[in-house]
Amino acid sequence: PAVPGFVGRHEALREVEDRLTAAAQGGPAAPVVITGSPGVGKTTLAVHLGHRLRPAFPDGQWYVRLLGAGDRPRDPSEVLAALLLASGMDAAATPQTLDDQAAAFRGRLADRRVLLVLDDAADAEQVRPLLPGTPGVAVLVTSRPELRGLGVSHAAHVVRLQVLDPDEAHTLLSGVLGDRRL
Repeated sequence: PAVPGFVGRHEALREVEDRLTAAAQGGPAAPVVITGSPGVGKTTLAVHLGHRLRPAFPDGQWYVRLLGAGDRPRDPSEVLAALLLASGMDAAATPQTLDDQAAAFRGRLADRRVLLVLDDAADAEQVRPLLPGTPGVAVLVTSRPELRGLGVSHAAHVVRLQVLDPDEAHTLLSGVLGDRRL
């Protein structure tokens, strides 16, 4: 099911959904980056979209948190190794170098329609090796920084989230607390 109590973000939903759906249909596989302040709803929007777009990605929606223990950025090689295992690759067959892992990942995604959500990216360098660039595979990245480097190297589309407007915030709080408590 979609995120319960999700409110607002109509423009961002439409913008991101259009781009991800186009990628699922074999269109440009440029990543979409949702950026904004801490707590503004980047992850919630990404998860909500993943549920909404499930029919467009019949081969799966993969969610990867890019922050590890102690909020340290996860190494791209570690992330790719985990994705290869999740895709069904035998641990003994998993390549050891980052370039070989990225090539194997692209191969595993060939002819598949998958949504890859990369949550809480630290910087463009962490994300670049994880971008398959494969037709039918859409990538949605959330990050506090804008990851401008991805715009240059991968034609990423950036969506900047702001805080909810007062009416949307009221609707959200009413749903959580109930009208009587507001």
